[in-house]
Amino acid sequence: MSSPAHAIYSSTLSLSLQGHEFKTQYGVQLIFNETAESLLLCATVCSQNPSCRTFDYDSSSHRCRLFEADLTNGAIIEMTAQTSIVGSVILSASLYASMYNQSCSACRENRYQTCSSTTNTCQCPGNSYWNGSMCPLKLFENAACSQIDACRSDLNLSCIINSYGEFTQCLIAIPKPTTAATVTPATVTPATVTPATVTPATVTPATVTPATVTTATITSSTTQCSIIFTNQTTYSIGTSSQSLNVVDVNGDGKPDIIVVNYGSDNVGVLLNIGNGTFAAQATYSTDSGPYEAVAVDVNGDGKPDIIVANSGSNNTGVLLNTGNGTFAAQTTYSIGYCPISVVAADVNDDGKPDIIVANYASDNVGVLLNTGNGTFAAQKTYSNGSGSYPSYVAAADVNGDGKSDIIVANYGSGNVGVLLNIGNGTFTAQATYSTGSGSYPSYVAAADVNGDNKLDIIVVNSGYSNVDVFLAHC
Repeated sequence: MSSPAHAIYSSTLSLSLQGHEFKTQYGVQLIFNETAESLLLCATVCSQNPSCRTFDYDSSSHRCRLFEADLTNGAIIEMTAQTSIVGSVILSASLYASMYNQSCSACRENRYQTCSSTTNTCQCPGNSYWNGSMCPLKLFENAACSQIDACRSDLNLSCIINSYGEFTQCLIAIPKPTTAATVTPATVTPATVTPATVTPATVTPATVTPATVTTATITSSTTQCSIIFTNQTTYSIGTSSQSLNVVDVNGDGKPDIIVVNYGSDNVGVLLNIGNGTFAAQATYSTDSGPYEAVAVDVNGDGKPDIIVANSGSNNTGVLLNTGNGTFAAQTTYSIGYCPISVVAADVNDDGKPDIIVANYASDNVGVLLNTGNGTFAAQKTYSNGSGSYPSYVAAADVNGDGKSDIIVANYGSGNVGVLLNIGNGTFTAQATYSTGSGSYPSYVAAADVNGDNKLDIIVVNSGYSNVDVFLAHC
């Protein structure tokens, strides 16, 4: 089918049978989650969005979701209800050949290529790349790649070249080791003291022999430990794992492993046996698309519990630790669309950790206050601005008043937002600090980097492949 929009936006779509929906491999592939009155209108929205490759529509709830994904990194899955249907954009080389690298007039308002403001030519849109004939989507971690720009650079991925000069797969680039600086010992010249001559009337002048200072040579014998790691021991977990925590969950004094298995819709816990090896993971079901988790004691029993952001089902789950390293079934709390980052902090000074989430597709952050026994109140939301796509959230006291403030990376709007804690667990509207158009800030952290006792902000800009540091000033 083709969308009824302006012909220049029209797309050829392939539709699944009724009773199917699309499941992405990664949470960041969801780019739109709203309502539409009909399948045709949902298809139109996808057709007018250059990043959309797949959509699904539920005729019962009128939910319309757009994905920057196709069947290479997502799947059409069968549902019990017969109200949902999946549409995929059909691409061919003929749609690209006459436009790519041509002047912008060739692709103006075209959904397959966009005008680059840098080169004033038609280029591949969003997270896609030119492979010589068309613009497929960029690849995720561990995917095989055949050219330098084939991987998701916004996720810090690069197409790694092996020792034979061959492209291999998309991996997080490892920085080159820094060469240690060579320190040259300082040479101390012996001091020469000129003797003082005193001539009193009847006193023979005293002669002071100059002191000779012998330079001491100190041989510094520093033994540097050359760290060598033994061969890895591998432990099977779930698919498309997105997040990792290391914490003692069973009180034996040994750190255990908690992983978030996005593709398997669960969290896995691997208990430390005691000699650096781990038991097979025990899994605990979450809702759809668990993306990130934190481990913190939410009910005051001294045992770390698990809080997980379920990006596909728009909720956060809390799994209470039963006391021996096992966890109860999750309790879920509705939040915004596509939550992909979560942090725990006491924001209202009652001694209990509260939940802060980044609702990526709702353009806001949500705060859920801990009611005191490990349960949480409904979220209160704070806007980050239309199209901001908040991707990562951190909590830190940035103004020195003893209260946890919120710092958020606004991936879509190219800035960092700071929401100050008013003092009762509510927050001011965000103040924003630009990281640049197209910078796509993806992670933030707070630390005092210049020793002035004020927390500064560090942000990773995946679009620019750089790090920004914002120094705090009173």
